Amino acid sequence: MNQAALISLVSLVSLAGLGCRAGTLAPTSQIVVHVDTDAPVPSAAASLVPLDATAPLFDTLQVDLFAPGEASACAGCSNTFALDEAALQARTVSFGVAAPPGVPGYRMRLRMYPSWATLSGAPPEPGAAGNVPDSVVDTIVDVPVVGDGQVVDFTVLLATDTVGVPVGSLAAPASMTPGAPAASMVGTWPSAARVPCAGQAPSGTVCIPGGAFWMGNAKVVGEGDANGSDELRLVVVSPFFLDATEVTVGRLRAGGVQAEVLWSGSSSGTQIQDFCTDTAAPAGREDVPVNCIGWMTARSFCVARGGDLPTEAQFEYVASAFQGRSFVWGEDAPACPDAVLEGGGWGLNELSPFQDCKPATPPGGPLAVGTQVTPPRRDRLELATGTVYDLVGNVQELTRDLWNRQDEACWSTPGVYRDPLCASTTSVDAQGQRLNVVRGGCYLSPPRGGTAAVRTFLSETQASPEIGFRCATP
Repeated sequence: MNQAALISLVSLVSLAGLGCRAGTLAPTSQIVVHVDTDAPVPSAAASLVPLDATAPLFDTLQVDLFAPGEASACAGCSNTFALDEAALQARTVSFGVAAPPGVPGYRMRLRMYPSWATLSGAPPEPGAAGNVPDSVVDTIVDVPVVGDGQVVDFTVLLATDTVGVPVGSLAAPASMTPGAPAASMVGTWPSAARVPCAGQAPSGTVCIPGGAFWMGNAKVVGEGDANGSDELRLVVVSPFFLDATEVTVGRLRAGGVQAEVLWSGSSSGTQIQDFCTDTAAPAGREDVPVNCIGWMTARSFCVARGGDLPTEAQFEYVASAFQGRSFVWGEDAPACPDAVLEGGGWGLNELSPFQDCKPATPPGGPLAVGTQVTPPRRDRLELATGTVYDLVGNVQELTRDLWNRQDEACWSTPGVYRDPLCASTTSVDAQGQRLNVVRGGCYLSPPRGGTAAVRTFLSETQASPEIGFRCATP
């Protein structure tokens, strides 16, 4: 007999359609598998999650059944389901496995993941070394042997803390817990809860509540630098205070600091210094973000005020509105009034391919920070504690992290990342120069270049007219 006909998965309640030639063998015994998780999942009643609420982290479950001795799921023994908070709370996420009594060796694989982790919506496949993707809770369990005519309940808990770390294997499957769950654990993973700031916010800052989010975006393949940001990782961020705007020329001046390179005094745009914003004396640019500043100078400025440069995880957490969005407002690409992007077309940038938002007068460059703009740009995150501006465009922003590719030391450890900070050098360092991560888009970027997950880098001994900074405070 074909092994695929030896077992059938029979729908009981909400996981309809899971079948392995259902009906080819009369179910004389049955295992009822109840699925539960502590992760937050979508609620059918809520189409938009408030920024102060816990956002869903997973939305899809795939179940595969393996016959004894087989390394591939039997034909028709796989199905994929949308996860729903109400169904889990009602303990109706369950299905029956009908098997011939007394036959051991069947195994079941359950994979919980965010459907946006891959463009296809299918669960991300293991890497070249067979490692479980960092966006998948992957559990393989033994299907217990039951006697003829028996119906027995078992529970599989898909724990958020096991993301990227497989539980069980086909060779050594884990055991299911006997019985049905007394109550669902859905949404109880403590690290997902929004955590408010403690203490008084420093002047000019906004409280960013702590919480968990998916760092990375499958849509940004090919954007940024060198294997940058298309793989998802689950990151927990502690609450912190963040500057409402990028540090302006006026604020830098008030702190007694100057950028490495000052404005040339010319607006022709024929030399790089024409695009620098800092000046030796006030020159009508005090509300414009400072640029042409080195990483060490920027970081020293923040540290002297009790803070530091934000980590790249902190920046993406805010720029994705705590929910892994492509842009702070959602998924639709920015137009010219929304953010300071695509501003090429003058001087050295005359041949820029991104000049749909070409400024009316040369040379182009950063514009006054969002607080000075009426009507305000859509490039802002409005919170109860204040508004954060210019996360998509204007100038790119320095972060505290050293650059690592996704497959290098900082980002290749499976599991949940908690307040990550990359302090390891990368193999792409040039001539011993340490590379620091730069986030966000700038006035020359295309719309996709302002995606929250896009990463690039700059040597800490360099400065650029496209790059500025803001500060974060614990």
